[in-house]
Amino acid sequence: MKITKLEAATAQLKDAIHLLFKRRDAIAVHTLAGAASSLLYNLAQHKGMSSPVRGNPVVRDDKRSKWIGMINEAQNFLKHADRDPDETFDFEPGLSEALILEGVVLLRDLTQARQPWAEIFFTWFLVKNPNLFIDNHPNREAIDKARQQGFDVEDYAAISKLLALAENDPSALQC
Repeated sequence: MKITKLEAATAQLKDAIHLLFKRRDAIAVHTLAGAASSLLYNLAQHKGMSSPVRGNPVVRDDKRSKWIGMINEAQNFLKHADRDPDETFDFEPGLSEALILEGVVLLRDLTQARQPWAEIFFTWFLVKNPNLFIDNHPNREAIDKARQQGFDVEDYAAISKLLALAENDPSALQC
């Protein structure tokens, strides 16, 4: 079976999102999200594109530098044991969300297409983390509206059902 790096990253990203909302193993989610994000970041760099986590102006500078350091530390711990086989790590599962966000935005930018499963995650992330973004973020109005209408970012079961709906009938959800 021949696949492209874009196809591999898309499959990894999609499964990371599904596993996240099914509350499956956080380390598996992070490993998939990290692999997808790295591939998509490298593909984007080859096309002169920037990363929403590593260089997007709508993310606050003080948050971005902390994010990048934590993300790199977790990814390196989870994939290397050559220099520190007995090391332990204080893993923060929430970091996976930043990797998935990066992957979702880069996938959209690279393909110029919106995937329903990716848009579900993107909306969830924006509503869950409104303070990460600058006040004049292009989606600020939608974020505020979703919060006012009671969008529950903790209802993973409902979000997982939306993902299944998007999987089985992509036309059911308009992007």
